[in-house]
Amino acid sequence: MGKITIQDSGVGIAADDLEQIFRPFFDTADPHGAARIGQGLGLAIVQELIQQHEGSITIASAVDHGTTITIQFPGSVRQPRLPEHLSALLVNAPSSAGLHGSTR
Repeated sequence: MGKITIQDSGVGIAADDLEQIFRPFFDTADPHGAARIGQGLGLAIVQELIQQHEGSITIASAVDHGTTITIQFPGSVRQPRLPEHLSALLVNAPSSAGLHGSTR
C-alpha cells in the first residue's frame, strides 16, 4: 500500500467543517477572519480522482493546532478498462496498421 501524509501547524479546520470538507463548493469559515481564496472545488476533485484509483483520503484537524491529510492507495491497482461500448468498437474494428503501431 502506498501512503502519503501531509501535515501542517496552521489555523486548522473546525470539526463541523471537517464533515463537509469534500463537498463541492464548500468553503470553511476561517477562525481568524482571513480572506478566502478559491472556489471550494479542490478537495472534491482530489477525492474523486483518488477514489477512481481505488484509494482513500482522510483529514484530521483541530483549530489552532493544524491539519493532517493522509492519502492511501492499494498495493496493486487494477488494470484500467475501457467502457464496454468502446471495447466493442475496438474488437469489431477492421485491422489497421496505424491503429496497431506499425512503422511502415
